[in-house]
Amino acid sequence: MRADFPVSSVYQAPIWFFLARRQRLAYLLVPKVASTSLRAALCLLNHPELPREQVLDPDLLQKNKAWNDMAPAATADLRGLFRFTFVRDPFARFLSFHRNKIADATPATLRPRFAKLGLAAGLSLADTLTRVEAIPPGQLDAHLVPQSLLVYFGGKPRVDFIGHLEQFDADLARVEEQAGVKLDLQQLNATAAPPRDPRETLDPAIR
Repeated sequence: MRADFPVSSVYQAPIWFFLARRQRLAYLLVPKVASTSLRAALCLLNHPELPREQVLDPDLLQKNKAWNDMAPAATADLRGLFRFTFVRDPFARFLSFHRNKIADATPATLRPRFAKLGLAAGLSLADTLTRVEAIPPGQLDAHLVPQSLLVYFGGKPRVDFIGHLEQFDADLARVEEQAGVKLDLQQLNATAAPPRDPRETLDPAIR
C-alpha cells in the first residue's frame, strides 16, 4: 500500500469506522475486503439479542442502519479504541468490484452512484477501467478509491493494525487477541467466482 499520493487527490467523502465499544474495537471499513462479514461480526457484539440469521443477511444489515454503531474517522469517539482494518491485493479488489457491481448487474440493479461515475451494467473490464481512470482519485466511490486514501491520512495510518485478506485468519486472530473476544464471522456477500490469481485475468495493457 502506498501513502504518498499528492495532497490534491485526498479523498473527500466520509470515512467510517464501525464500533464495538464494550470490546474497545473500531473497524475502518474498506469495501470489497470482507467488509460485510466484519460489520456483521461487530453488530452481533453490540446486539446479541438480534437473530443471527438476520444480521448475517447482507441486505438486512445494509438496510438497518440502527444496527451499526458508526463514527467518522475524525472523531473523539475513537480515542482509546483498538482501530483496525483489512486490505487486499488491488488487482483482486478491482476485479471483485467489477464482477459484483458491474458485470453481474442489470440496468435495474446498477447502483445509482456507479451510474453517476459513467459506469453501466455489463460494461467490460477494460471499459470500466478506462472510465474509472478518468476520475480523480479523491472523487471515486469508496469501492474504487485506492485503499491508501482510506487507510492513511497525512502519511500516517488511521488505524493501529492493518490486516491482509490474503492471510485473513491469522490477522483476524490478532484482532481477537487484542479485543479478548471471538468474532462471530461468516463469509458474506462474496463474489461467486472461483478463487484464482487475479493477474491471470488481466492482460498486460489493463495491468
